[in-house]
Amino acid sequence: MREFHPDPIVKVSAQTAEEYDIHEGDWIWLENSEGRCRQKAHIDPTLNPNYVYAEHGWWYPEQEPAFPNLFGMWDVNINNLTASYETGPGGIGCPFKSIVCKIYKCAPDNMAPAPGEVVTQLGGFRDDYVAGEPYAYGQEDSWQERMKRGAEA
Repeated sequence: MREFHPDPIVKVSAQTAEEYDIHEGDWIWLENSEGRCRQKAHIDPTLNPNYVYAEHGWWYPEQEPAFPNLFGMWDVNINNLTASYETGPGGIGCPFKSIVCKIYKCAPDNMAPAPGEVVTQLGGFRDDYVAGEPYAYGQEDSWQERMKRGAEA
């Protein structure tokens, strides 16, 4: 499959691509307050200009598995832009299907630090989250904890 689809693709409308000088096959950054990743642009003339459509779950099984590379997954995985430490109602997976982000072309002056370096060596994109401790967007505990107590989610 990777022979036919070697890199993650983000669909961008023709209007948005023109506005940001993005061309078919350009690597672009997708970024928000949670993190960033890069994917290859595919110009989709049917897509609403207010949206981009990114592929999730990407990693490179042929890349170095050891820390800090971890199969290159931090650099191309759209889940970097979610609060992935929050889980869905079933206790697994991220509860988000849509997120707000900005896009811009990858260029030599904006490549560092790579997302993988930010996550594995620089403490992550957020400074207000500690692994293993409840967190829910500035609230004292997570929505799961509030549900256990019977409070509104």
